[in-house]
Amino acid sequence: PSACNKQPWRILVVQSEEMLAKIQKSYDRDWIKTAPVILAVTAIHSEAWHRSSYDNKDHSDVDASIMIEHICLSATDKGLGTCWVCNFDPKVASEVLPLQENEEVIALIPMGYPSDSSVFEKQKIRKELTEFVEYL
Repeated sequence: PSACNKQPWRILVVQSEEMLAKIQKSYDRDWIKTAPVILAVTAIHSEAWHRSSYDNKDHSDVDASIMIEHICLSATDKGLGTCWVCNFDPKVASEVLPLQENEEVIALIPMGYPSDSSVFEKQKIRKELTEFVEYL
């Protein structure tokens, strides 16, 4: 799903050893080097729907985020491990990836089959619904 079905995104599948080494430099964590594939999800601002009647809000980041979560959920359903990475160096990523004009990397998604000793097997602490849902 995307605002007005504009689909203002691209998925760059980073899988060659050369490109993986380059994009890994944008995120300084050793664990990312274990992923055999990294998806770089981008938003193309010039193709996005803008809320022009009010504040001209560009919804490309929202649309890309919806798609990113669908990818992560689908991958999990297939037994793959993913991680939504936003704490990457955008300058490094934009120098490494073949981006178009008005295109921005929104997130990196390292993807692969988790090992038995995966750091992602730790129990996640989640807020109770009452902490963020308010009935009016």
